[in-house]
Amino acid sequence: MNRRLSFTFFLLVLVFASASCQSQSVVRPDSSACFLGPMDLPRAQPSVADSPAVVCFTGRLGCPNPRPIGARTLVGLSTCTDGDVDPDSSVVVSGTGTTSASINTPCKPKALICPLIDPHGNSPLRYPIVRAGDACPAVVNVLLQASGDGGGGLEWQVQNYTLSGGKCVATGAPRVGGTSMPGPCCASHLEIPVPERGKTFRLIARTDWLAP
Repeated sequence: MNRRLSFTFFLLVLVFASASCQSQSVVRPDSSACFLGPMDLPRAQPSVADSPAVVCFTGRLGCPNPRPIGARTLVGLSTCTDGDVDPDSSVVVSGTGTTSASINTPCKPKALICPLIDPHGNSPLRYPIVRAGDACPAVVNVLLQASGDGGGGLEWQVQNYTLSGGKCVATGAPRVGGTSMPGPCCASHLEIPVPERGKTFRLIARTDWLAP
């Protein structure tokens, strides 16, 4: 009898633990996390006078609810570059900025563009990485692609450019990488070094969904 009671208690503990994990974000081995709430959307910038409200689409974000069949997949990015100006405060947030308290503090990615709806990986998003006095930038190109199960993939490329003959030309081989979100309501965090400019480009890729 004691064995049966012990076994029943063990099963109840397993069920409770499983339910608890489902109610929180779950960090996966590839550094992605799932079971998240709605993704961040761009908003008006307080530092810009009369900044208009940002309307990305009609309808409501679906996460953290289960994604229904036929829903449209959203893949979005929150980004920042160490040493750049925070668009919400116009204060240098890290890197070699003039605010000593913020030096070497990692920037916090923010959603500055609307998420893509069912992206197919054919329209790169370009992020110039510049430094004071640079004639040409390094560029981070990002491709987003949705998967049929509500997840998404991301490929990135860093290409340096230098001035030659009055034009910015690609210098050296590009560096490439990627990550994935294994389903809806998932996120993946990346830190992409750009040593040519002494900076780090940080991004959070997110998946969400819109009702069909």
